[in-house]
Amino acid sequence: MLLMYTWNFAARETKAMDGEEVKRILERHHEAIESVQDRSLDDADLSENGDTRQVIQQVWGDLKDHFGQTGASKILSLLNPYLFVMWDEDIRTRRRRKQDDPKGTKRSDRGVYFHLKETGYSLNSNSMDFGKTAEDYVIFLRYCKQMLEEIRPCPVVQEKEMPPTKLLDEALYAFYKLESE
Repeated sequence: MLLMYTWNFAARETKAMDGEEVKRILERHHEAIESVQDRSLDDADLSENGDTRQVIQQVWGDLKDHFGQTGASKILSLLNPYLFVMWDEDIRTRRRRKQDDPKGTKRSDRGVYFHLKETGYSLNSNSMDFGKTAEDYVIFLRYCKQMLEEIRPCPVVQEKEMPPTKLLDEALYAFYKLESE
C-alpha cells in the first residue's frame, strides 16, 4: 500500500489523501481484483462479457477518481503485474511541448491513441480524453496483447526474465517516451 501511495504522490488526487483513505479504496476493490489474480495478459478475457473486462469496468472509475489515469494503471499493475500494463500521458497521447516554445502548451503528437485510431480501433474520445474510461483501458490492454504477440519472437524479448507486462511497459516507454525526449 505504501508503494502505491508514494509512487503516485505527484498526482494532485493522491496528494489530498492519507494512508487510511488509500487503504479503504483498495479494500473496496480487493474482492474484484482478487478474482483475476490468476490471470495474465496472455489469458485475460477482455471480450464484452469477459471476467477481466468486467473487473476493469467495476474498479477503473473509482481508482481513476482517486489516483488519476496513470495512478489507476500503476495500482492495477502493482496488484497483478502479469495482467495489467502501466501507462502515462506520454504513452497515451505522447504530448510534448513545441520545440520553439518550451514553456508553452503541450501539443498532441503520436501516442498509443493515434496508433489505435490508425489501426481501426473504435474510440469514443479525443486524444486528450483518452484514458479516462474503463473502456479506454480495456482497448489499451487489447492493443498490448497484440503487441506482445508481435514482440514475443524477438530474441531480446526471449532473453528477458520478467513478466510480459513489464516487457510491454519498457517497449512502450522506449517507443513513445524516449523518442520524444
